[in-house]
Amino acid sequence: MKILILFLIILISCDSIKEREEIFYTEGFDTTLVFKRYGLKITSEDSIYICEETSHGGEVYNYYKVEDNTFNYKDLNFNPLDYNKIGKKYSVDDGQEKQLVYIKNKKQLINQIFYYQNLNDRQITGILKLDSMYKRYRNSNLLKKIKYEEFPKELLLKRLPEPPPPPTHQNYMNNSN
Repeated sequence: MKILILFLIILISCDSIKEREEIFYTEGFDTTLVFKRYGLKITSEDSIYICEETSHGGEVYNYYKVEDNTFNYKDLNFNPLDYNKIGKKYSVDDGQEKQLVYIKNKKQLINQIFYYQNLNDRQITGILKLDSMYKRYRNSNLLKKIKYEEFPKELLLKRLPEPPPPPTHQNYMNNSN
């Protein structure tokens, strides 16, 4: 009898040790400032969260939990480890920065900031999948507004650079020679 109880305890404890995974995808400023910044969080517990900027550069966000009972993390078919190595990182003058963070069992394994132009075809396909997921849920009635959810802040709170000062009469005269 003691062996049976011990076996059941071991079985239950092994079943409760699940790997927790979190995928964060955020988009920074759009160069045209037409699109607001947003974040998408997907967890291995089949939860999806969205944060969305309320006004351009305002650093104030609305947070939502997606209430989709049909979503299954395993069906996502997205491998964040594909983004461990991203091609040559170079700045793109009119590009929009994106960030992918992957956390497994509270350990951050991936934290990449990149532009589409830095990705290979397979990586672009994966990011487009996350983009379309955000758009599909954003335009659905499955969003429940919540008070707050944690997201990486590197791009979501990044400020626009200060514009250069206007030329002064003195500088204009010096440059015209």
